[in-house]
Amino acid sequence: MASQRQLTLTVLGGGSFYVPSFIGTMCRTPEVFASTQVRLHDIDSERVRLVKQFCEQFVKAKNVPMTFHDEPDLERALEGTDFVVATFRIGGVKSTILDETIPPEFGYCGDETAGPGGLFMAMRTLPVIVDVARKMERICPDAWLMNYANPTNFLADGVLRTTRINTVSLCDGYICPPYHIAGSLGIPSDGVEALHAGLNHYSFVYRAEREGRDLLQELANADPAAVRNNLAGTDDFTRYHLWLAYKIFKLYRVYPSIIDHMACYFNHDEVLAGQLKKDRAYYESAADEEHIKENWNSLKAQLRDFRQEEADKVARAHEGGHADLAIGVIRSIVADSGELFPVNVPNRGAIPGMDSDTIVELYARVDRHGFTPLVTPSLPPSILARLNHFAAYQKLVVSGILDKDYHTLLQALSIHPATTSIDRASEIFKAMLEREKEVMGEYWRDVRPLTGL
Repeated sequence: MASQRQLTLTVLGGGSFYVPSFIGTMCRTPEVFASTQVRLHDIDSERVRLVKQFCEQFVKAKNVPMTFHDEPDLERALEGTDFVVATFRIGGVKSTILDETIPPEFGYCGDETAGPGGLFMAMRTLPVIVDVARKMERICPDAWLMNYANPTNFLADGVLRTTRINTVSLCDGYICPPYHIAGSLGIPSDGVEALHAGLNHYSFVYRAEREGRDLLQELANADPAAVRNNLAGTDDFTRYHLWLAYKIFKLYRVYPSIIDHMACYFNHDEVLAGQLKKDRAYYESAADEEHIKENWNSLKAQLRDFRQEEADKVARAHEGGHADLAIGVIRSIVADSGELFPVNVPNRGAIPGMDSDTIVELYARVDRHGFTPLVTPSLPPSILARLNHFAAYQKLVVSGILDKDYHTLLQALSIHPATTSIDRASEIFKAMLEREKEVMGEYWRDVRPLTGL
């Protein structure tokens, strides 16, 4: 590992709008990140150029010396690096739209990670991240892979099955519970500390506190009418989902951590019906093209006329989620500080009742040796049953991708929690294979077609 003042950080997806927020967070701890060399690897050279120019102006204004390099060659980008951050979306916005819009035609919720959308995202992305990991094993075997690509738990499983590199997968969903629980109780969200455990996009808060107050106990004792009143001023999407989260909590006594992705596991038919009617209470696309365009326009504006206050907004765009988590984990490894962060790692007994090799999402102490998960209190048996069901689906998906076996993948879809018909599962699988073939990648070009189904 390089010294604290000579780190090399490689960003795969270096043309991402997330990159400036990484740099903004790094600038807040110059004692760790000053003089860091940042390598930006991406297939979109124009976006890399824009990101590089912005970051160079930003660190100069902050007086935190860093160097930025556009490195289109992956192997050169990996040479001698200390950390590799993967933050890309294979297939881009086009693939996300397909993942979200095809499933409802066949009776599945449209979601980028839940259901068939997540399966096909994994089919596109896992071969790419495994290729990266294998190159790291050869070129920079001591480096850490910090994976932010989705579906993060599937990718973590595949990388750990196929390589021996240092790796962890991350998700910024941890920022949701403090806001959601506080909003339901009608209290400020600042100072709320929440711990969750389970699977990525399918985990549950088992502790939430603010200034010594047990917020889960307060939510259990709350008058439902008061909770409804606290949510009355929110938009339709937020109000529907936080009320559903409250009902799930009242039934199971653990609070869903990221309810917009979890709604289809608990209210599948209702959410699907809302999506088919294009009711905004039930659906927000991960491929919001207008928002993406707005982000890039704000960055470009700073290149024409750099203003510190506006540049800080660009660099804070994802600070509380992606940046604070990824850079915080890196900082904790470098500084050997033992800070607490939510991560996706093998269970190894941390969540009682789940297999040791299942990739789980939970909080862990982070230091130069890696991750020491907090042992989770026993989750309700009904929740464990749900989690283990989805974990079995996840493992089948990963096996099917690594073996390049469509039949195993169809088996996986047939046991997904939302599946009620293997015939319909077969129909949607074939339809998505056909309609997403342009974004599936070379990995799948030589796979035998499904037969006998």
